[in-house]
Amino acid sequence: MTHPPTLIADRPIRCSAVQTGGQVSDVLDVVLDSLRIRTTLFAMAQLAGTWGVTFPQRETGSGTAYFHAVQGGPCWLRQTGQKGLALGDGDVVLLPHGSAHEVVSHRDGRGLFAFDAATWRPNAVTPALPAQDQRSGPTTTLVCGAVDVPGPHTHPLLGLLPAVVTFASGDEASAGLALTLSLLRQETRAPTPGTSTVLARLGDVLLVQLLRTWLSRQGPAGGGWLAALRDPGLAAALQAIHERPADPWTVETLAARAQLSRSRFAEKFTAEVGMAPLAYLTQWRMTCASRLLGDGRTVHQTARAVGYTSEPAFSRAFHRTYGTSPSTIRAAHHRERDAAAG
Repeated sequence: MTHPPTLIADRPIRCSAVQTGGQVSDVLDVVLDSLRIRTTLFAMAQLAGTWGVTFPQRETGSGTAYFHAVQGGPCWLRQTGQKGLALGDGDVVLLPHGSAHEVVSHRDGRGLFAFDAATWRPNAVTPALPAQDQRSGPTTTLVCGAVDVPGPHTHPLLGLLPAVVTFASGDEASAGLALTLSLLRQETRAPTPGTSTVLARLGDVLLVQLLRTWLSRQGPAGGGWLAALRDPGLAAALQAIHERPADPWTVETLAARAQLSRSRFAEKFTAEVGMAPLAYLTQWRMTCASRLLGDGRTVHQTARAVGYTSEPAFSRAFHRTYGTSPSTIRAAHHRERDAAAG
């Protein structure tokens, strides 16, 4: 199915090639870079008394997520069938699968207003919502991030995360978030001309920092893809796939990168990563393809950029992965760009 890449503009297009300080960092940098996130912040300031906001389930199977940063007084995250989660000043919570939930002022509170990304003012500070009870007490500013990752399916990295991830303000592993959260606090506390632009940029930065912080917490006992990155042989093979997806990789050539026999490599890779080496290669190629199509590349260019000289073979592989054609995805991205230019 795959062949050596055709040269376009004198060299093959790569999904990304980031050179950093080690194999784990190299692969994670490429995967994070492939997210192409688009985060919209909705800040609700001066919430007091009894209040609550309901956030609906985001579109199933798409690259969508929520996160919330809390400033000031305490609040609670509630989900149906789950124990309430207390949040305090400086805490951040990430819902990487876009699950339905409520953020409320009290443990037994309920959502009084529904979040709607289509009608709420984006990247701006909204005055206090009407509260059911205006009794005096601590006020809370809630900064909500609605995250969209272009592509028809959940990004492989977001798919690794549990349904809810918390980042406590006093947690040493979350210390790197402090500066971004401080800037966020400053912009929401005293909006000035340009605040909308700053909030849009901070949202993207904060999401990447949340993901990086979560990745740094994962120990070797966790298993799976992250554990594979800590195995020198498997990390070398993963680095090769992620940095040069268009190369004509085979199980044999990847095994050589890992310095393992073909059979031992295939067995070990499948056990740790959860899929066979060439299946993983195809998945990553399709992730790169979705990104390139979103950048405006033609189907013909994209096929060759990810290692296919046969456009029909590429289209079949893309359809098997995403359940739709590359031309359909390209057209959808084109419509989104036109709407944004508007």
